[in-house]
This record gives sequence, C-alpha cells and structure tokens, in this order.
Amino acid sequence: MLRKTLTLPLATEENLRQVLEFQMEQHTPFSPRQVYFGYSVKDRNFERGQLNVEFVVTPRDAVDAAIKTLNGLGLEVHAVFAQDMWNKGTLVNLLPDTLTSAPSPFRQGANPWLVLLIGLLVFAAMVMPIVIKREAVVQMLPWVEKGKKAAEAVDAVRRELDGRIAQHNYLLEKRQARPTVIQTLEELTRVLPDDTWVQTIEIKGKELQIQGETASSARLIGLFEQSSLLGEASFRAPLTKGQASGSERYQLALQIKPMPLAQAVRASPQNTVSAPLPATYPQSAASSPLQKASVARPTASEGVQKP
Repeated sequence: MLRKTLTLPLATEENLRQVLEFQMEQHTPFSPRQVYFGYSVKDRNFERGQLNVEFVVTPRDAVDAAIKTLNGLGLEVHAVFAQDMWNKGTLVNLLPDTLTSAPSPFRQGANPWLVLLIGLLVFAAMVMPIVIKREAVVQMLPWVEKGKKAAEAVDAVRRELDGRIAQHNYLLEKRQARPTVIQTLEELTRVLPDDTWVQTIEIKGKELQIQGETASSARLIGLFEQSSLLGEASFRAPLTKGQASGSERYQLALQIKPMPLAQAVRASPQNTVSAPLPATYPQSAASSPLQKASVARPTASEGVQKP
C-alpha cells in the first residue's frame, strides 16, 4: 500500500478522481493502469481555497489475483480496503465504480417475467407522453404555419417601411447632424468668458478657427472641453501680448462636433430663425477692446452658409 496526504485546489473536488488519475505519475512510481486507488477528503480550507485528500494506492496484480480466486468460488467482490484502514474504521474503496456494480437480480433468483413486465411498464410510461405530445404537435402544425406566414408578411411590411423612412430621413439627418453657423456662434458666445473677444472667425469644414485677445488664455482650452458642440481645442500660434493692458493675443483651433438627431431636430433652423444674435458687433473701430465674442471680418475661405 502507498498512502499520501495531498493538498489540492478546492475547485478540483468536483472531478477529484480524474485529477488524481492525471497526477498519478507525479505522486507514485506507477501509471494509472498499474494500480487501484481510492481517496477520502480529510478537510477543506475555504480561506486558502485548498483541499486535503488522503490518497491510497495499491498495485493491481495482487488484487486481481485475489478477485479472480473469489470469482472462481462463486463470490462477487464489491470493495477492496486496506487492512489498517479497516481496523481504524475509515474505509476507502480502492475499486473503481465500474467494478463495484450491484449483482444482477436474475442471478439472485428474481422472477424474469416480473422484471420483464416492470420493464414494459416503464417503457410505456416513457413512450406514452411522447406519443400524446406528438399528436398535439401534429394538430397545431396548420395554425403554426398560418402564424408563420402572417409574421413573414408583417416583417416584410416593417422592413419596407423602415427602408422608406431611412431613405426619407437620410438627407435631413445629414443636414441637421452638423450645427448651423448661428448655433456655432451661439455656443462660442456662451463658452467664451467676458474678458475675451474675437477678431476673426474661419470655418473650414469641421474646423473652427478664431483669433482675438483675452485676459486669461490658460483657461480657454478647459472651457471648450466642457462644450457639447465644440471640442479638441488647441493653439495654432504662440501667445503674444495684446493691445489692451494685461491681455494676450491668441489663435485657437476647434473641432465642430456632430449633433445627435434629437438635439438637431429641436435646434433646427426653423426653430432658431427668430432667435436673437448672441454676439455684440462693434459699431466702430473705437469700440471697447473687451467685448464678448465680437465677430468681424469673415474671410472668403469659410465656405459655409451665411447666418
């Protein structure tokens, strides 16, 4: 006999016999085909996730010879235990499950006709529900076919309707997904602080470039990162000293974000035509140098519609 205490992961308990067969050559000098073995779980450590197993192994030769002798005497062997474990009362069966099956009732003198009758009753109990369900399914097939055709017709109408709606809304969605010039100027006016004014605005596709003077150039990029229409702000030129005292001249580039469809519909030009212009336009060159989002001198490279 070979007895060892192994420490294995707790997750191996569900397939412990297969794990021990796989690790047989690591813990014993034998292969799984050369031995009979058994095991018993001694304790479980849930905190560490470990399992302590008592592993008992014996060579097959001696056991097979004893089993063959007992079978020759008309005796059936259902278990093999180590002698010391028998004395201690901790029994670990070393035979695999395939060799410990219960004896046949026919060999114990049971009535074969009674066993056959029980088998037929069990077979009928298993087959009758299947037959009843099959008849019910056959009767339901015409109704299922009608429902399938109706569902296919409804699905075809739905797909056609979805296609027409998508075709009808394609240009509208493309046009409304991009903010208008008025919406862009309104957002620019809302984001810029009161100590900042704009001299030049250029819109090139999805890019908006502004130039002007501000008293706090360090926080401009952070303000535009919180905007829902403008983002990815970056300076295109070094900051220089402005004309006013304590001001800086800046050149900032922004990316115009696409608008969600629902927001674009709510803020469509039909709903914003009557909105007042957010910018304060200078009346003369002598105006105050600090005006919020003042707009002047749009260039010919804008390529956008006029508000």
